[in-house]
Amino acid sequence: MSKLLYITANPKKVEDSWCLSTGEAFLTEYARLHPAETITRVDLFQKKLVNVDLDMIRYKFGKLDPETADPEVREKIRLMNETLDEFLAHDKYVFVTPLWNLGLPPVVKTYFDNVAVARKTFRYTPEGSVGLLAGRPALLIQASGGIYSAAQKEPFAHGVAYIRSILTLFGIPDPIQILIEGTNTQTFDPIEAKKKAFETAKQTAAIF
Repeated sequence: MSKLLYITANPKKVEDSWCLSTGEAFLTEYARLHPAETITRVDLFQKKLVNVDLDMIRYKFGKLDPETADPEVREKIRLMNETLDEFLAHDKYVFVTPLWNLGLPPVVKTYFDNVAVARKTFRYTPEGSVGLLAGRPALLIQASGGIYSAAQKEPFAHGVAYIRSILTLFGIPDPIQILIEGTNTQTFDPIEAKKKAFETAKQTAAIF
């Protein structure tokens, strides 16, 4: 059976967040359609993550032996490995995020710093890096106050673009996207937007 990792990065309540409420619509339908599958929730604002400092850079590049490290560093290594192992133990991924200041909440970058590990999620070759997670589906759900899918604004939005780049590194180049855009614009219709976003989420659950 498949195991789905549902990763959120928004400190708001579900009812106050477009991305979280759309994510819940997806997850409810997915659970209904796949009752035997495992679903693991990860709230990045609640999860204890390790910031990559000099010790962790040395560890990731094989230049620090955990056996000889001091207790504080060993604990950071343990936490990073715990996050990585959880990520690798699942074979479907859902990322639910807002667009903040043209980017993402900082915890998203920290999370990917924990799971982007050579020989685990990708490997180096003479021809370049190769992803090790090919074939695993991913879904990106993002809400934004502006409309950034338009060609003239797309270069300024680094939300789903960043996650897409990292997933491509891992061998997952074509994640599904559900974008709820323009939530702070005068023309935004919340009733129609909710109907459209939730319906798209349910349809995606049926094929994910």
